[in-house]
Amino acid sequence: MRRTFFEKETESKLYDKDLMSRLFKYLLPYKKQYLLSIFLLLVVALSNTAVPYLLKYGIDNYIKPSEKLVDLKDNPKISEEFRGQYKKYVIDRVGKKILIKSYNLDKLPASDFHHLKRENIIKKTFIASFEVNKKTTQIAQKNPNLLKKFGNHYIINKEQINQLSPEDARILQSKNIDGLLKLAIIFLLILIIRFAFNYAQIYLNQWASMHSIYDLRVKLFAHMQKLPMSYFDKNPVGRLVTRVTNDLHVLSHMLGESLVTVIQDFVMMGAIFIIMIVIDYKLALITFTVLPLVILFVVKFKDYIRKVYRMVRIKLANINSKLSENISGMKTIQLFHQEKEKLKEFKETTLEYYFAELKQLKVFAVFRPFIDVLLYLAIALILWYGSGQIMADMMSLGVLVAFIGYIRRFFR
Repeated sequence: MRRTFFEKETESKLYDKDLMSRLFKYLLPYKKQYLLSIFLLLVVALSNTAVPYLLKYGIDNYIKPSEKLVDLKDNPKISEEFRGQYKKYVIDRVGKKILIKSYNLDKLPASDFHHLKRENIIKKTFIASFEVNKKTTQIAQKNPNLLKKFGNHYIINKEQINQLSPEDARILQSKNIDGLLKLAIIFLLILIIRFAFNYAQIYLNQWASMHSIYDLRVKLFAHMQKLPMSYFDKNPVGRLVTRVTNDLHVLSHMLGESLVTVIQDFVMMGAIFIIMIVIDYKLALITFTVLPLVILFVVKFKDYIRKVYRMVRIKLANINSKLSENISGMKTIQLFHQEKEKLKEFKETTLEYYFAELKQLKVFAVFRPFIDVLLYLAIALILWYGSGQIMADMMSLGVLVAFIGYIRRFFR
């Protein structure tokens, strides 16, 4: 079938610099609103990345804290490292013995860590510690066989906590409950701030985009009024109507949502990547082994969906063109009894649009599930490596939970 002028016209490059520069001229009068909208968007994006880290912090410090007692009397080199560069990881110290969060042991060089494990210096027993104060001292005096003094803390094997009375256990763990309450308040404040900023961002961005499109639509109509009659002879009315209505609506969607979403996505992906590297670079590198597959698939998808989506726009313009021509020429159609012929033509045009839409749906039906497959492949890698690290006391449960949260956001 011979292609229409409109179909040939759509065969353009993916990114047209001149076209985009002309478009952004209509954004300049509202640049303050756009820039403020982008700033608010960045705040919202960064607040989204804070949520998994809060979960990690809550799990590691209040819900499931895991500590180890390590005796370094036969390891002066490592003991000296914990007085210097690793001092910040030490909870308390008595002589050569140190109390430390178990997952901070992986901050040691691998050779030192494996040496301590091999010599059975790092015990499998998990410790719970509580700062010395009036209440904890009273409980320690009632339970001298369970709670032992260690520097400025009382320590107890976690397996023995259930041997304490419920009231004593609750008092000892009241600090954890208070900590969780503070985290819950911070989490609520983040949600409130995110809601307020998100509302302001959407309002400003939509306000600016609608005004930009309004200016463009008026300018476009004014330009059409100056075109010669030969232009209207070559271009169907329906196609021109599509330009001023449907196409500008799509452009409005791009300026109001798509453009800022791209900015938000890049900021979030960058922030997530950095945070994951900082938290645990080994797990991050293992997790991102699926990225080459994602990039390859998205590049292939981009080229194909662009062709499919353009064809949908072409067929929609054809429908509008046929509809406009038939309605405006209805008297002529009825006069020459061409109703059946025109109905047949309109059915064919509509069917072409239907098949174009169907092809677009099929492409997305493959794209989204495949991205989900890659997401769960990344989660499987996190669980495979992370669970082994947790059992080896080289990672906390909070890190595992945070990574799953971050990788979900990254793929989203």
